[in-house]
Amino acid sequence: MNKDSITQRLRNRAKELNVNYNTLLNQFFYDEFLKLLSQSSCRDLFILKGGILLTHNLGIQQRSTIDIDFHVKELTLDEKELREALEDILQSRKGDLYFELEGDAQEIRNEDKYGGLRFRIWGRLSNIRVPFSIDFATGDPVYPSAKLLTYTTALGDTFGLRMYPLETVLAEKLETILYRAEANGRSKDLYDIHAILKANEGKLDFGTTRQAMNLTFTYRKTNFDKKQAEDILSKINRNTGMKERWKRYCEKNPYVGKLEFETVINSIRELIDNCFG
Repeated sequence: MNKDSITQRLRNRAKELNVNYNTLLNQFFYDEFLKLLSQSSCRDLFILKGGILLTHNLGIQQRSTIDIDFHVKELTLDEKELREALEDILQSRKGDLYFELEGDAQEIRNEDKYGGLRFRIWGRLSNIRVPFSIDFATGDPVYPSAKLLTYTTALGDTFGLRMYPLETVLAEKLETILYRAEANGRSKDLYDIHAILKANEGKLDFGTTRQAMNLTFTYRKTNFDKKQAEDILSKINRNTGMKERWKRYCEKNPYVGKLEFETVINSIRELIDNCFG
């Protein structure tokens, strides 16, 4: 790949999408890593999840990210095994474009009971250097099963990847919101539920989502009935600190725009109404 050709295409695409060039440049490196994954023997072992999955589902105009997240299937969270898999994926080089794995893996998500490993990657396009993280986690149930779906890059290339089901994304985010309640510092969980519901209106099967929630809540040993969930959401809605964090999140992430806190709370209430008996 030629640096000048790629950067010009990215500038044109950024203007077309009305997004920041650097945001799209970062996305280009994520996309190219995922393309290498799709061509490797690890494709069916790494299930795409997290912010990068939502960028794919919602569009980069509605959600961006700074890392790549995977749920690991049929592999343990063993640093040596995962490092070997990454090195195998990254060995390919395309002209000016290549990737380097840096340093040792770090343990992540130490604040809760679900562990993971983080690897640091450098993407290089001639003299352009972009760092990003690749995070691996395991354990949580995935329902329905992850499907091989078509991933489309920011520049329009397509290939197949295993993707986390949106029903389980919703289940995990709602569990986090209810469990952490007013102490939740992750305003993105609120936004993501709202954005997923709006972008996939009429497409989501709430029966399937309910089952995903049952499995997720059971696995995480979290137990809420509908009234408890509604009470927690009401407390969140009244909490000044949550509203202030939401305001800062909106200011930091232009794609959120002027979305009102009350609007996202109503979306979460809709999810509770549809998925709690």
